[in-house]
Amino acid sequence: MVAENDVVVAQKTVEAAQALVRSYEDSIKAAEAQVQAVKDLQELYGICNIKVGDLQYETVPEDKAWLNQAWSGDMMSAFIFYLPNKAT
Repeated sequence: MVAENDVVVAQKTVEAAQALVRSYEDSIKAAEAQVQAVKDLQELYGICNIKVGDLQYETVPEDKAWLNQAWSGDMMSAFIFYLPNKAT
């Protein structure tokens, strides 16, 4: 005869295993998304020579970049730290 406690333990074990499987599936999906992002960047590089970097505080004020994604703080940094030095 199976004790009620054994059934509860078995149910908890199954639930834990299911949670691990879901976590593993999520990890696989995240890795696949990262691989796809790299492929997308490689495709863009072939189309328009895309550059990925962290120089928007410099390249935008110098008019070396015509399309850029940057944080608003980058433009403040450009104004505070970069432009005054180059303007004088």
